[in-house]
Amino acid sequence: MKLGIQGLKAEVLGIALANGPTVDRLILSSGKAQGQSKPFRLDMDSPAEVTAILSQESLQAYLEHKRPGGLRDFQVWVADDRLYVKAKLKLVVELPVKAACRLEIVDGREIHVRLEAVDVAGGSAKNLVAGQLEKENPILDTAEFPMNLTLTRIEAVDGEIRVHGLALPEAAPEG
Repeated sequence: MKLGIQGLKAEVLGIALANGPTVDRLILSSGKAQGQSKPFRLDMDSPAEVTAILSQESLQAYLEHKRPGGLRDFQVWVADDRLYVKAKLKLVVELPVKAACRLEIVDGREIHVRLEAVDVAGGSAKNLVAGQLEKENPILDTAEFPMNLTLTRIEAVDGEIRVHGLALPEAAPEG
């Protein structure tokens, strides 16, 4: 059965990405669309607006799970368009690490963490921390979503990262 849809707003909760942090909320808003009930299919007339929200708690859990470069005991907070991280680095002794990072959209498809400043007791560890954080890129890849997404901007405020973009309609099948 065919469905005519005047507008659509959907919210998906707790998307566990295979290679990234959990997306706490994904909000999709579109204008007119056509749907089909069996099998379910939705075709948008124009791109839908998408907002993916990642909490600092989800990012902290992701880093604790990954433990890049032997870092552990993470504390993560998001404010002022930056991602801040405190952790402990175990070399011969345990060293406290503090880092300030910015988030960057790469090719409209991925989000990368870029280290702006790092404070580690012992200068040689700075390059190690920077290298380990770089290995975690991308922290979000649109290829993991079941739709064609293009990322347009990022906000990092009030304890969460809000990633804005467009879900592009798929081309109609030929034939």
